[in-house]
Amino acid sequence: MKFIVIVSLILSGYLTAKGQNCPPPPKGWSIKICIDRTEANSMKLEYRIGGCDDCAVFEKTWHRGELLEWQLPVQIRYAREIWIRATTGQNRKEIHLCLLFNGQSVREIKCNGNPETHDSEWTDRRHCACNP
Repeated sequence: MKFIVIVSLILSGYLTAKGQNCPPPPKGWSIKICIDRTEANSMKLEYRIGGCDDCAVFEKTWHRGELLEWQLPVQIRYAREIWIRATTGQNRKEIHLCLLFNGQSVREIKCNGNPETHDSEWTDRRHCACNP
């Protein structure tokens, strides 16, 4: 029994030391709500791989009070290009969000009740007010 415990401790120490040398995994695509500039209490986001009209569309509904940042589904998180549409059910109530790739701003999206559709590649670089 002592042998198993010792081997287990040595192995866990080795794996911990090896893990410290690894760089963090890339974050891929994510969304960040600019809460200070968002008037609407909710919004619906749809996203898919850019340039692929036949690809699956993923949906997310956000409500005020929920997390302000999240990653896109793993199926499209690392795509070179994504298509995104933001809508709010409240006319003339604006939403502001940042589209990020690996934590860096790619595009700022503003929407005021009418559907806003955007295509973005990870090589685009645009300033976003809530993520400088």
